[in-house]
Amino acid sequence: MKLLLLLIPIFSFADVSFTKLKHREHKGVGYDQGYSTIDLHLNITPLLFLNTRGHVFNNGEFALNLGLGGRVSAPSKKWTVGLNGYYDYRDSSVLSPSQLGGGFELFISDYVLRFNGYAPIGTVKKTEGSRAAVALANLQGEVEKVLLTGDVYQFSGAIGAYYLTGRAFKNRTFGKAWGSEIRLTAQLWKWVELLFETTYDQIFDFTFQGMVALTIPIGSRKEKPSRSVVRREIIALEKKRI
Repeated sequence: MKLLLLLIPIFSFADVSFTKLKHREHKGVGYDQGYSTIDLHLNITPLLFLNTRGHVFNNGEFALNLGLGGRVSAPSKKWTVGLNGYYDYRDSSVLSPSQLGGGFELFISDYVLRFNGYAPIGTVKKTEGSRAAVALANLQGEVEKVLLTGDVYQFSGAIGAYYLTGRAFKNRTFGKAWGSEIRLTAQLWKWVELLFETTYDQIFDFTFQGMVALTIPIGSRKEKPSRSVVRREIIALEKKRI
């Protein structure tokens, strides 16, 4: 069943603008495993796109993102505005939550401003034996800048902040913490991406992650593929013993 859920996105679209294969290693905000990803981006029209991502964690659990978005550029091409919405799902031993997410993007010259919000839906709190798990709603904002550009490379840096909203469950408080993040990205030959990211908050402490991604163009290979939507792919879970 898990394999089928990951294969559905692959065979659903006959014409996608790119397929991205990624692996991200070590723990992140609200999860403690690295994971591998198949990321498919479909341009429906010049303004509208579909994005679907299937993830498998190192321990065999999986997650899924299904998104729809649009981007509009000024006639001068000096700026581009984007909006997107996603449905996210995560498989987990105690709680397997779903959430809705929305994002805003503003591309101006060498800068990108992003704002994302995530709201768990359905069952967001659950206990199993002496363990409790809560899905955390959160808000995230960042600014990214191109630092260095060459014929076959581009280096970018991003800095941002996020807030994990508080939830009360079993006389305990979950969430309710501010966090900060820094990300460095290297784009090589347009198709290879290397990433380093670190975050800090009072719940999940410091996290350090590395990612490698390979973009495979499907369709026209003459044009540079659209930029991926940058967002939290995995629903943040806080787990405690009660």
